[in-house]
Amino acid sequence: MNWVSAAILGIAVFCAGARIAAASDQPSASAYPVPPCAGQSSPSHPDVDQTPVVRIWRDAELKAWRTPACLNLPAITPNSLMAAVGRFRADGGMEAIAGRLAAITDLLKVRYFAFDEGWKNLYTGAHALSESGDTRRADFTADDIQTGRTLRFFKDENSALGGIIYRISIIERTNTRLVYTIVNETAAKALMFTASEPGEFRQYYFIEREKDDIWRYYNLVEARVGAGPFSVSSRSFQSRAIAHFRQLADYPMDIAWN
Repeated sequence: MNWVSAAILGIAVFCAGARIAAASDQPSASAYPVPPCAGQSSPSHPDVDQTPVVRIWRDAELKAWRTPACLNLPAITPNSLMAAVGRFRADGGMEAIAGRLAAITDLLKVRYFAFDEGWKNLYTGAHALSESGDTRRADFTADDIQTGRTLRFFKDENSALGGIIYRISIIERTNTRLVYTIVNETAAKALMFTASEPGEFRQYYFIEREKDDIWRYYNLVEARVGAGPFSVSSRSFQSRAIAHFRQLADYPMDIAWN
């Protein structure tokens, strides 16, 4: 997608000018994110071409959190939760968006802003896998992104964390909506340490056409990650989240957002 590890999440952080909203120490259930499948979504989407809004909750802040049933995922007790929302333009419509999700090797082009190192690639390895998950294959295509399909892929983050196999489950694909989850099928490990067990790093995506070429993007991440050498700042989470938004929206990777 992490959560206690810049390595595992593959998800969240502030490129110059990004905004991050802090959650209260012990938020009520009404203060948690609401995915579009569960009602009026929250956080609210920013205007098109504006910096995505990223909110993060951790540890004690999650005492009252419950996994929404509509995510089609088993409930877990996460110690990190993230919501990232944005709007973007997609001239090619759903075919183009599905194609970008399908092109697993394009993850090698994803760049994020590491505050101690500047711009860097997020992944050192990424490729699609066979249905059984044990054989490397060519990238998927937009035609593979269909309701009910399950796809597997491998990615190796640019960190001490080892490579991980993920499962993409396409919940819905129409001409105006794409809903899917990404869940780790293998443990996230670094040396002798286990950062996250299988199924403990889960990403939910809801992408829907609003009007003309404007689309709404909603990403929710639940993670349960071991403490210890995997600690990472909220800014690092945010930067990765924005990098993934840019990849799916086909926006330039390494420019500052005003």
